[in-house]
Amino acid sequence: MDYVNAGHPQGILLSPGNSAVLLEPTGLLISPALKCTWQQSTLKVNHGSDRLVLFTDGIVEAESDSEEYGLDRLIEEVSKQSIDGRLLSEQLVENVRHFAVGCPNDDLTLLVADL
Repeated sequence: MDYVNAGHPQGILLSPGNSAVLLEPTGLLISPALKCTWQQSTLKVNHGSDRLVLFTDGIVEAESDSEEYGLDRLIEEVSKQSIDGRLLSEQLVENVRHFAVGCPNDDLTLLVADL
């Protein structure tokens, strides 16, 4: 899989039986104030078994009264679930909303792709 990540949150690639791999940034954040180039990176994926999770910062930066949802919590939730990607995405967004109940939040955008 080839990808470019322009400073956005790291995506997560999950393979059954392996730990999560983060899609590292390949350049700076897109901005008209910055003149940047971005590199293309490649990761090996196993078609039929791997899962790709992409999300906005609103997911990992959602706040409760005392902490952020965080990347570690997201990886843990994604790693322990073996349900359909559509159901998982709905469950994750609901988990984040429940975690941040009563606190203002940013957009909650999440994509789960079963490859």
